[in-house]
Amino acid sequence: MRESWTDDRLDDFAAHTDQRFDSLERRMENGFRDVNTRLDSLQKTMIQSSVVTIAALLGLIATQL
Repeated sequence: MRESWTDDRLDDFAAHTDQRFDSLERRMENGFRDVNTRLDSLQKTMIQSSVVTIAALLGLIATQL
C-alpha cells in the first residue's frame, strides 16, 4: 500500500470514480424507467378491471329490478 498519492494518481482515481458513477447512474435510470413502465401497465390493468367489475355489477342490478 502506498503511503502517499501523487497528483496524477489522484486525478486518475477521480476520473475513474466519475466514470463508474456515470455508469451506475445510467443503469439506475434504465431500471427506474422499466419499473415505471411496469407500474403504468399495472395501473391500466387495475382500471380496466374496475370498469369491468362495475359494469358487471350494474348489469346484475339491472336484471334483478
